Amino acid sequence: MGLLSSIKKLFPINREHTDTQSDFSGERDISLSPSEIQFLKYTSGHNTDLSTFSKKFNYDFGLNYERTINLLLRYGYIRIGNADESLIIYTTQDLKSFLSAKGLPTSGKKEALINRIRTETNDYDAYFSKRIFVLTEKGNTIIDRYDESQTSALKDKIKYTISCIRKGNTDQIVSLYESAPDSKKPLSLGYDRNNIIKDVECIDQYRIMGHDTDRELSICIISTMYHKSFKDTTELLKKLGYFDIENSEIHIAYTSICTLKSLMDFKEAGIKKYRVSTCNDGRVCSNCAKHNNKIYQVLKAEPRKNAPPLCDECRCIIRPVFDNK
Repeated sequence: MGLLSSIKKLFPINREHTDTQSDFSGERDISLSPSEIQFLKYTSGHNTDLSTFSKKFNYDFGLNYERTINLLLRYGYIRIGNADESLIIYTTQDLKSFLSAKGLPTSGKKEALINRIRTETNDYDAYFSKRIFVLTEKGNTIIDRYDESQTSALKDKIKYTISCIRKGNTDQIVSLYESAPDSKKPLSLGYDRNNIIKDVECIDQYRIMGHDTDRELSICIISTMYHKSFKDTTELLKKLGYFDIENSEIHIAYTSICTLKSLMDFKEAGIKKYRVSTCNDGRVCSNCAKHNNKIYQVLKAEPRKNAPPLCDECRCIIRPVFDNK
C-alpha cells in the first residue's frame, strides 16, 4: 500500500462516515467507531439526561443516543457519577440556595461552595439528584489511543502535503483533499478541485516568497486547506509539536494567503487595482492606518509592503477597485 493510500485510510477528510453496528449479544469487548469515540468524549462530565445532549452526533453520524449510551455503559467505557462528582453541573446559584437553607456561608467561588457542601452537610445527595457520566479507565484509554492515531495521521498527511507542494504534485493533493458537499448539511460546499488548486498555488507563492519551513507551511495548510479557525489552527499546530507557536506567525501566514487568493481572483476578473481596508478600530496599528483606503496596482502588489499583512498581527484586507483606467 502506497503512502497516499495509507494516509487516506488513516485520516479521511470530509467524507461521509458510516458507523459500525454494535453487537449487544454476549459480554465480549467491542470496537467503537470513530463517531462513537467522539461521542464518548462528549459524554464525559455531561448530565445523564439525554434531552440535554447536543443533536450534532445524531445529525452528523446518525447515532442513536440511547442505544450508544447503553453500549458505552455495558462495556465499561463510562459509568454514572455519584453525588460528589455530579455537583459540578449545578449552577452557583443552586449551590448557594442549598447552603443558605442550611444556614451556611454562601461566599466564595463555585469550587469553594462545592467543597463546603461536601464537608459540612451530609444529606446533599438527595437534594442534588442530577448525575453525570464519568469516563472509566477503559474509556480514557480508548480516547487516548484514538487521539494518538489521529495525531499520527495528521502529521503524516501534513508532511505528505508539504512534500507534494514542494515537488509540484498538485494532482496528489487534490486526490487527498477533494470532497463533495455533505448532503446532511445544507450549507456544506465541499472542497472541489478548482478551490484546492487555487489554495495550493497561493501556498506555493507564499513559499517562494521565502516561507519554506515545515512550520510555516503547516500553518498555511491547516488554516487554509483544513478551513480551521485561529484557535483550532493553534491547537492542531500544537499536536504537530509546535508548542511554542506565536499568534503573530499564524496572523502573518493566514493574512498573506488571504491576500494572495484575493489578488489571484482580481487578476482572473481583470481587476487592475485594489484598496487596502483596515478594521477601523482601536487595535489598528500606525502602519496599517497609513495604508488604509490607499489604492495600489494589482500587478505591483507586495505583501508586507503595500498589501496585507502590513504588521505582525494584521487584520487588513484588500478590496477590488472597479476602475480600469
